[in-house]
Amino acid sequence: MLVGIVDIGSNAIKYKIFNTKDNSLVEYHREPLRLGKDAFTRGFLSESTLKQLVIVLDRFKKVFFDKNIEKQFYMATSAIRDCTNKGEILSLLKKQNIELEIISGDTEASFLKEFKANVDSYAILDIGGGSVEAFISVDSDTYARSFQLGAVRLLNKDKKYKENEMNSFGNWLKQYGPVEKVYGLGGNLRAIFEANNHSGPLSSKKFTKFVKEYNSVSKRDLVEKFSIPEDRIDIIPLAAEIYEVSLASLNCNLIENSFWSISDGLFKQILNRNL
Repeated sequence: MLVGIVDIGSNAIKYKIFNTKDNSLVEYHREPLRLGKDAFTRGFLSESTLKQLVIVLDRFKKVFFDKNIEKQFYMATSAIRDCTNKGEILSLLKKQNIELEIISGDTEASFLKEFKANVDSYAILDIGGGSVEAFISVDSDTYARSFQLGAVRLLNKDKKYKENEMNSFGNWLKQYGPVEKVYGLGGNLRAIFEANNHSGPLSSKKFTKFVKEYNSVSKRDLVEKFSIPEDRIDIIPLAAEIYEVSLASLNCNLIENSFWSISDGLFKQILNRNL
């Protein structure tokens, strides 16, 4: 059976298609749409942004129909959960036969427990556009929390907000260090690695060097030479800062990127519950 999972984030909308026969990822697609630009400044999605959202989701729905996807799940995270007009959003999508679930930050963070690490003590960081979800495992004890520290959110907040949230985040992490490895999920970390022609684990010292190298590359080269999505370029330096704070706070010397995401976590839970 094929399962389609749509993740409606603050900077993009993505889907993953999984096959329950061998638990494999069949297809991945990402569509840039910065919902957070509305959500974190106005507090709601404008009519034009909402229209774009419906168009994208309708297109995804047609893809799922054409590919005979038997089960479909649509989840929204930080941007839509911050919107004052989320009731209107849910109602409008329901008319399109799309049942959207707005998940909490704690639920997002809980999905990370499904990640399979290759070390005993580790942290998983999912730096999104609106929030950061962190999961830590040390001595078989686990801790999870969501922070209002996403990169798109920070673009639209003042310096004081950023400092306060960074301090809160760093102080929480310090309780659980040291850990052997930090796993960074998603495209922000991957872009930094790709711009430096690197794959696999990386020392924290080398990571800082890579960030400096990334920040020195022109926007044109990032897009044309390294195929980094243009909508990511302004948020990657902020995501890099969050990773650097994480490594220092956790007293960790190793960071690794993973293509795994909360969609994978939801898929694991779907399998376990036989949904």
